[in-house]
Amino acid sequence: MCIFRYKIREERGETMPKLTFFYGVMNSSKSARALIQKFSFEEKGFSVGLLKPAVDTRDGGEWVRSRIGLCSPAHPVAPDEDLNRWYLHHPFDVLVVDEAQFLSGRQVEALYEVACASAPVFCYGLASDFRTRLFPGSRRLFELADELVRIEALCACGRVAQVNARIENGKILREGSRVEIGGNERYQSMCYRCYRRGLSGQTHGG
Repeated sequence: MCIFRYKIREERGETMPKLTFFYGVMNSSKSARALIQKFSFEEKGFSVGLLKPAVDTRDGGEWVRSRIGLCSPAHPVAPDEDLNRWYLHHPFDVLVVDEAQFLSGRQVEALYEVACASAPVFCYGLASDFRTRLFPGSRRLFELADELVRIEALCACGRVAQVNARIENGKILREGSRVEIGGNERYQSMCYRCYRRGLSGQTHGG
């Protein structure tokens, strides 16, 4: 059914990016946008598969929940799960993926194959970790996505935030595990200028 609907859209000349990556820092409403995207397609009669990497264990690992209160059950993607095989048994019209930075490169490639052959895929996630290094999943998305959309959020100084700074006892951390799930109590979105000032011991902001 999903392949039929996708072909009909193409025949009508309705263009749609096959694989889109919406990326932004923490607290840029990525999850809320993912859930709104899901609702928008469902409202038009499309079936939508919502996925999230199982490494994100918040809410039991089987829900996508936004800070503004939106939520929906989601399929937790195991680190070694074959998404091509999963999709064969779950042929949704559209796929929406939250926290896509935690996918493996091979899983991103599988989503791209699904997008090319069957259904549009919309991924939402962070670009880089707290050390300003790209996550492997994000790197592959930047390499393969048909469209890249930056979701902007502001630093406390008013500039566009670029860094997901990990905070402990009021200090910005330089070392630690790459994956550490947390929210406002653990991370702060900053522009690179304020991030560098914080690391050098200067006052944040201004």
